[in-house]
Amino acid sequence: MLNRFLALCGAIWFSLKYVIRLKITPKEIGRYFAKSFNLALCYSGFSIPGALGQAFRAGKGAFLCCAYDVVTDWRRFDVRAFCVFRSILFVEAGPDISGSALDLYAKDAGGQLDGDGLERGSIALKFVTHLIGSEGFFAEKIDIDYAGRLWQLVDDLLDYESDLQAGDLNCLQSSNRLQYLKRAESLLLDPFASTFLKDRVLAYAARRAVEKARLMSTSPSKSSDNYKLSCDYNYLLFAS
Repeated sequence: MLNRFLALCGAIWFSLKYVIRLKITPKEIGRYFAKSFNLALCYSGFSIPGALGQAFRAGKGAFLCCAYDVVTDWRRFDVRAFCVFRSILFVEAGPDISGSALDLYAKDAGGQLDGDGLERGSIALKFVTHLIGSEGFFAEKIDIDYAGRLWQLVDDLLDYESDLQAGDLNCLQSSNRLQYLKRAESLLLDPFASTFLKDRVLAYAARRAVEKARLMSTSPSKSSDNYKLSCDYNYLLFAS
């Protein structure tokens, strides 16, 4: 619980610190803080229990991922918005860690992400765990690239309807849709389950994603009208 509290404090602190620089409008303010807050709930699970510095940095990671969404999804890769984000990134993450986030931005902007966009999760999980300081801990338990792609699948499942409406990248709109729906079962299997699902919030997200994948597998249609399962959290990584 303490890790979660500190992650939330970090997310709120950094979100307040940069709200003006990111030019968050009055209409966006609620959505902005909710996204940062909800990501912090998730990212606290990527810190080692009892490692309080890591927990606070998880909140910082949540804010940076929220800021990434502001630039890519809300501002549609606007050059000026990106320059602001890059300067914030260098200050808060440092040039070494920032490189992976900038690589993700370049691939995202150029439509060059592989795995029907699941590569986002791989790059993002490496960035977040590196920033937090827990990358080595998780790398001993599971391949980070594999885990990140599964977390992106969670996000794509939970955000399917909103991504469809906004025209955002989602692997479930690809020709590999059924393959990804079947892959969701891996969320409940080791090594993924034993590595991440001891955390309540991460376990809730993964299980809701599996539940939704099973429901979606029963229909060949891609229409979001068939799928009314929703989640209170926009969980994963750099995606909205």
